Order: sequence, then structure tokens, then C-alpha cells
Amino acid sequence: MGLFLTSCTAGGHPEGGEAGDLQAGPVEDLADLAGAYRVRVAFPGGRVFLAEVADTPEGRARGLMYRDRLEPGTGMFFIFEEPGPYSFWMKNTRIPLDIVWLDRQGRVVHVERQVPPCVEDPCPTYSPRSPAIGVLEVRGGQADGLRAGERLLLAAEAAPLEP
Repeated sequence: MGLFLTSCTAGGHPEGGEAGDLQAGPVEDLADLAGAYRVRVAFPGGRVFLAEVADTPEGRARGLMYRDRLEPGTGMFFIFEEPGPYSFWMKNTRIPLDIVWLDRQGRVVHVERQVPPCVEDPCPTYSPRSPAIGVLEVRGGQADGLRAGERLLLAAEAAPLEP
């Protein structure tokens, strides 16, 4: 059985940006994003999202729980140590989400669109059709048009330096 996860706070980046905004080159292997502060994710067509990274068991379990809103162009990126059929649920998640599962090279393996918040137990689970190593959650409707097999470009963003 897959690991059950929920959704987490995302960094504030108002409307996303363009693909040219990727400061570092895209990674070739999504496993290289473990430990990143945030990830910039470019969709085909140029839309860019800034996503907080959940790369620990605690961060992945917390996800986007208890959030009343998620700004356009922001999200949460979950990274796992190994590819697998990771299942997600929407317990304590208050906003509809699009959930995008990715393989090691950033190719879309599955998309669940407009996944509603769970309103009563037991909450349904959502799983990919193929193993994934990364999962992107964005506000419901923002992954419209995205299809399995398309490649997303992902680049790590370092934490801001504290004075």
C-alpha cells in the first residue's frame, strides 16, 4: 500500500512567472532536489510555479493541511527517496488541489484535477498509475491542460541568506 500524505504552506510568489525565470538550470534527476529550500517548476508553455519543498517524512505528512488559501503560482513539491506509488489524501486540507505525479526525469506520470477537500472519514485516496518520485500540488485548476508524458523543468532555489 502507498504512503498516505496530505498537503503544506507554500512560499508566496504572486502569479508565478515565465520559464526564463529559472535562476539555476533545471535538474536532470528529481532526486537532486532533496534538501532544496524551494523549487521553481516550469510547465510546458512557460508558466512557472514556486513551490515549497517537503522532503522529510514530517513535511510530507503535514503537506498543505489547514491552509485556507493557496496563491496562484505557488504550491508544494514532495520529493521521495525512491520511486513508488505514493498515495495522497485531502484530510484537513481546506482547498481543492491539482496533484501532479512526476518520474525521476520530471515527466508527468499522472494528474488528478480539482481534488476536493475531504469532508468526512474515511477520506478517499488518490494514487498515480505509475511509480513517481516527485509530486507537485497546486491550486485546483492550475494544472489544466497538463498531460501524462509532458516534461516539467524543475530547478532548486536556495534559502535566503539571513543578515
